[in-house]
Amino acid sequence: MIRTDRIRSIVLAAGVAAPFVLGAGAAAAQSDRNAEWNKTVAAAKQEGEVLIAATQNPIVRRVVEKLWPAAYPDIKLKPTVISGAWGRRVKEERAIGKFLWDVYLAGAAPYAYAVAQEVIDPLVPALILPDVKDPKTWGGWEAAFADRTDSRLLAFANFTGTIWYNADIVPKAEADRLAFKILLKPEYRGKIAWWDPRTGQGAGTTYAHLIYRVEGWDTLKKIIVDQESQFFNDAQAATEAIVRGKAVFSIGANLDNRLQQFRDAGLKLNIEPLGRTPQAAHLAYGGTSIGIMNKAPHPNAAKVFINWFLTKEVQSELLPQLRHNSRRVDLPVFTNEWIAAIPGKKYNELQNERHVAERLEVTNKIKQLRP
Repeated sequence: MIRTDRIRSIVLAAGVAAPFVLGAGAAAAQSDRNAEWNKTVAAAKQEGEVLIAATQNPIVRRVVEKLWPAAYPDIKLKPTVISGAWGRRVKEERAIGKFLWDVYLAGAAPYAYAVAQEVIDPLVPALILPDVKDPKTWGGWEAAFADRTDSRLLAFANFTGTIWYNADIVPKAEADRLAFKILLKPEYRGKIAWWDPRTGQGAGTTYAHLIYRVEGWDTLKKIIVDQESQFFNDAQAATEAIVRGKAVFSIGANLDNRLQQFRDAGLKLNIEPLGRTPQAAHLAYGGTSIGIMNKAPHPNAAKVFINWFLTKEVQSELLPQLRHNSRRVDLPVFTNEWIAAIPGKKYNELQNERHVAERLEVTNKIKQLRP
């Protein structure tokens, strides 16, 4: 349940005129500081809508679709869930003169990187609210951006992503000791459910890349071929395989969120993450990056949405539900056994664009193994 006082704080944080809380002197000072912001909001209301290329993650969409109308009822939110074909789609649209997107709110992924410099503008010039545009809020721009120009796709959240296993079957102490090598044990042959790593786009590919980085090609090859890993078309199918007992391991999906639907249905599940050390996890962004499209049909509404979305108030509503850590340094860090990076440890950040070439190399080698 979103509390009314929380929604008020979000509305105020975004600089929307409201008949409560602010005294006359404070309101005047805020108006002076936010002249550009107020002008942008007024223009955005004239535009009347904002078109979002939206993540497949339902939690992000649910939070945004709940909070946005309370803050900006005059600007209609129009999200469209996108997939790995989005980059090609945008190029085809633009080739015939159609410019149909204002904001990119989805994964820091190869399909986005492939067109980012062509269709996404540098983000910092669009940031207006003082705390949002301050690089110190995000730990510095170089750390916060996922694209190779450190300017277009802001990865606003992260977590230590890993694979998941049935802890009723796999002893935890053994999983902790062996990390990815646990997948080589003969008793788990045919019991590894994998979001197809051959796509080159999804998290199934990311974890193949991570195993390659940590354990080398020979180990990855044995897990795929000798252990007869099962490939599935999407994350949900790989999740259902472990839930229904058809698999012992699930690779490629963040099950922390996905298992809740089964628990709500009354299933008792003992499915656990492999761990959060650099030997078992990478620093993942998930579907949590944001950018502003160039030649956006509603450029002011795009700026309003992005600034609003990145406020402390909105991020503090979203991240606990998403169970990721915000890059905002003024928000608390989740420190449970798998979400937060271990301080002082160096992690692979395989969703960063700088790793795309190696990712493609790994993908092509897997395709040769399993055409």
